[in-house]
Amino acid sequence: MRKLGIPTLRDRIAQQVVKDYMEKRIDRLFHENSYGYRPLKSAHQAIEQVRRNCYRQDWVIDMDISKFFDEIDHGLMIKAVEHVMEDK
Repeated sequence: MRKLGIPTLRDRIAQQVVKDYMEKRIDRLFHENSYGYRPLKSAHQAIEQVRRNCYRQDWVIDMDISKFFDEIDHGLMIKAVEHVMEDK
């Protein structure tokens, strides 16, 4: 055990390995027009998609995840991850 603080190099490497592993399996579940923190998707692509959508739709859905991880039910989040990830 160690005190909370700046992650060690090993911690950072382990986090990156887990992120890459999970991302490959979970990313395919996201809507194609979801751009936030997605691999190979940028803010410029999101703006272009919004522009195209504005010509086709007369409504907008705007979602902001500010404070999302402060307020989410972590037990529910773990259940959702377990549902889509077969690995422990």
